[in-house]
Amino acid sequence: SVLSISKKFDPVTRNGYEVLIDYYKKQGDKENQLKFINKLFVADSIMNNSKQYLSKEIYKKYDTPALLEEKEALIDDLSNKNSV
Repeated sequence: SVLSISKKFDPVTRNGYEVLIDYYKKQGDKENQLKFINKLFVADSIMNNSKQYLSKEIYKKYDTPALLEEKEALIDDLSNKNSV
């Protein structure tokens, strides 16, 4: 919540989002998994817009495509669950 208000991001906290995504994935909690994937995208966009972090290309090239794929699969699963 602090991230969404302040729009300031420390790259060290990015790992926390990844841990939460993995935790909810193991728990089978797709809604929270999707929630933290979206928050990770927000954090990455803040980091990408900041000129002080050099590692933004690494996240953009390697993590974003996999996260987008996972996000779409979660949305499909949740949509199917709601329609049933």
